[in-house]
Amino acid sequence: MKLKMKALIGAGLLTGAAFAFFLLRGSHGADGRIVRIAEEKLPVDREHFVMDGERQRLLFVDGDRREPLDDAPDVHGARFLLRGGKRVVLDAGLTGRVGLHTYLYLEGRPAGESIEFSLEVEDRGGPRVVRRIRAPRTSYPLFQEFDLRRRERVVLRFTGRGIACFSRPLLYEAAADPRRRTNVILVAVDTFRADLLGARVDPLPSLTPSLDRFARDAVRLDHAIAPTSWTLPSFMSLLTGRNEYRHGAGIQGPLRPDVPSLVESLANRFAAIGFHGGMVMKGRWGFARGFDLYREFEQASPLYPQGGRSLFEKALEVLQAGRFPRLFLFLHTYQLHSPYTPPEEFLLRLNPRPAQRRLDAVNYAEPAKTYLPVAPAMRGSLRELYQAEVAAFDAYFGGFVAALKREGLYENSLIILTSDHGEEFFEHGGWSHAHSLYNELLHVPLLIKFPHGRFGGRRLSQPVGLVDVLPTVLGYHRLPFPAADLDGADLMPLIRGRDEGPVRTIVSTMSTGRYYEHFPLRVALVQGRYKLIYNEPFTPQGLAAFSAFTPPRDPGAYELFDLDADPGETRNLAAALPGQKNKMLPLMIKVRRQIAAAAARQGNTGLDAESRRQLEALGYL
Repeated sequence: MKLKMKALIGAGLLTGAAFAFFLLRGSHGADGRIVRIAEEKLPVDREHFVMDGERQRLLFVDGDRREPLDDAPDVHGARFLLRGGKRVVLDAGLTGRVGLHTYLYLEGRPAGESIEFSLEVEDRGGPRVVRRIRAPRTSYPLFQEFDLRRRERVVLRFTGRGIACFSRPLLYEAAADPRRRTNVILVAVDTFRADLLGARVDPLPSLTPSLDRFARDAVRLDHAIAPTSWTLPSFMSLLTGRNEYRHGAGIQGPLRPDVPSLVESLANRFAAIGFHGGMVMKGRWGFARGFDLYREFEQASPLYPQGGRSLFEKALEVLQAGRFPRLFLFLHTYQLHSPYTPPEEFLLRLNPRPAQRRLDAVNYAEPAKTYLPVAPAMRGSLRELYQAEVAAFDAYFGGFVAALKREGLYENSLIILTSDHGEEFFEHGGWSHAHSLYNELLHVPLLIKFPHGRFGGRRLSQPVGLVDVLPTVLGYHRLPFPAADLDGADLMPLIRGRDEGPVRTIVSTMSTGRYYEHFPLRVALVQGRYKLIYNEPFTPQGLAAFSAFTPPRDPGAYELFDLDADPGETRNLAAALPGQKNKMLPLMIKVRRQIAAAAARQGNTGLDAESRRQLEALGYL
């Protein structure tokens, strides 16, 4: 398949020792070397460039003025003010067919100036030009292959006047044969309820036929639990293997500096590339850690009806342009997130005469409306539009899988599909998400397709968490990670059918990372078939915030549900089964103490104006 290379957006936040070599070895793919050039080996102009630590972006210093360079690569790469020429030598230590990836930002200054960049291979006989770019301004991810012989060096040459930046270069032994490549593809679908996976929705026999076919090749974990019920802290738990209150990322600030991302562990063997839909998934919150390329992809934002398709097209471009021996690819889309704007063809399959063709969730950008009743007809339209979004995403995912098969990349790839939370349609008195810990918000899909269909078709009913996903990937590839410091666990023993050990308790919370201060603390524990929820009462000030609309209901301090007998969580058994409640209380108390300690340590740092605008745009303020 030939795919036209569109302009990708990318920046690299890398890991590893200075000018380190990473030997890609293992039992699940071909050997291949990746070389990362550390910042110490690159030109860094600290007079004209400084870091905005709060937003994790570069600022260009021009006299007394500091100008943000939002399209520039990350702060760990090279940056300099060009006044004539600059030559940067990359001594890769590789031979044969070599690939290079970096992210270029060139801006001619003053206006009208252009900068010329050339990628050259140099030996004693002189340079040969592999790639040349000349532009007054460009923001460009470079994927380039070339032959490199012994004693030849890679040279990046810049000529002109203006600003030049590039992310830390990544050089690797290019794998032309797709059978010699090992990919881990993590598809993160925002706002996907697990009960719609394979659901019959008249007149369709299944809302997700593509995912149903994919599930036959995958392990389906039927009881996957999100760590909280909104995007930022939930996906941060996915990438760190830690519960919400242990990684520190949320409405008040980014991932704590002392908390590593498990992408950093993967990056010891894999190139790491990620695309996301923006808003609270931006790198400034800490998501970019460990990635060689992590950038916003605008078409994956909530406003694009075909966001999933565009994202998968972007992924295929990267897979073809960068033939890495090993690649971790993170793909995030808001396609299912409110506002619901499904492509018409999928909506009309559900209802040839829909009453509504586009809707925002009732509390979109106004959390105080969360419990405002909605007329039955409007409820039906909201569900219908959301279901059409799911059907559209399913079709786009099916196209992606078909393309991977045509390219010969499907069999060797470990492919994961999951979500950060679901969506409520008034099952427990509210709308949208982020306000409760019931299963319409916490129960998410989790499908893991292993290379060559290994374990395909297996279904597991034990409760697991999003925090288990990356430890499982690392465990499968036999890569070390700080298991003792994590809340997540390697699920490979469970997937292989070995002894599961003691019954695990999965923890979900609305605590240090909750986005609306008037929602009180919530803690949920899932242990086997039982789920215990602690509900801190609303304060008088909290209740007053809802006075113009509809006050929230009082569920009581504790709710206990038998999820096998009552999957909809409609019957509170806390009084009827005191023994089960008391069995789970010690852990509940321990978690609440940990939350209190984390909140005291974190403090209230407030929100800067930019963060507030982003959160308001996504409906979280």
